[in-house]
Amino acid sequence: MFIADGDGAIVNASNPVTDDGINVENSAYVTIEGFVVDGMDRVMAATTLPTLLLGGDRSGPQDEAYASWEKALVLPGVRGLVVGRTLLYPADDDVEAAVDVAASLVHTGPTAQGPP
Repeated sequence: MFIADGDGAIVNASNPVTDDGINVENSAYVTIEGFVVDGMDRVMAATTLPTLLLGGDRSGPQDEAYASWEKALVLPGVRGLVVGRTLLYPADDDVEAAVDVAASLVHTGPTAQGPP
């Protein structure tokens, strides 16, 4: 559980087993998946773990989602997108164009280089 606390963050790892029984205590690789939120730079400053961005709410304008993804993808630690319905059911029903935009965001800039 991550709890924002002022300028820092408190990580409470008292239970290293997730609800589905996966033991994360001795995991060699851990990745955070999270929605893009206001103040994403602060969220990413609170962790050194690689992060994948979730697609989020698809009820808003598609251009706003793309802009928020683009802004977040340049932050240190952000490695890519994990999106589903946002691309499969775009407001204009043009799935191919939605996928093309998302792919262009991921395959440009610092995230295209992969981990340092």
